[in-house]
Amino acid sequence: MSLLIFLGLLAGLVALAVIVNRLRGVRAHYLEDWRPDAGERILFRDDEADTFVVPVNRARYGWYKRLRRGTVIATDRRILAGAKTLFGGKRMLQFMLYPGAAPDGRSAKLDGGLFTRGYRTLAIVPGAVERVPDEARPYLVLKPLPDERSSTNVDFVRIYTDKAADFPVPAETTWPASATSLPRPSR
Repeated sequence: MSLLIFLGLLAGLVALAVIVNRLRGVRAHYLEDWRPDAGERILFRDDEADTFVVPVNRARYGWYKRLRRGTVIATDRRILAGAKTLFGGKRMLQFMLYPGAAPDGRSAKLDGGLFTRGYRTLAIVPGAVERVPDEARPYLVLKPLPDERSSTNVDFVRIYTDKAADFPVPAETTWPASATSLPRPSR
């Protein structure tokens, strides 16, 4: 009997989450559907990268698995990071990293837009990139902008990529009025 109650509560939670997401307009954004803004150029893409947001006050020693399930796209304005879904081959957008503040102000919110758009927007310190050329697991370390609310409890962002030496980091730019960080679906 307790198993049925548990399954009923679990189904109720899932139904509630679906209803809330539909009402708020939250949906999944996929990297395959993303298109750069007008004038934005793709500089780098790695379909075997892994991205981790490392929290403040974490364990002293930790290990980050290289599953090579993620994708990182670097443009001249931002960095997009996503991962393969559990079922299916599409890659879901998880993080959008901007040098300086995001043009739409999402990085000024505590959740970075996670609960309204489905992915997190973080502002990183422009030009502050540490490249760690570890032979087995090369990676980059990006520091979050300390003044942005979305950087609360984020120590740094670590991007594991075998092409770490070639990874271009976008510089802080002046945003055109038409710039948006929302992925546009392909037509």
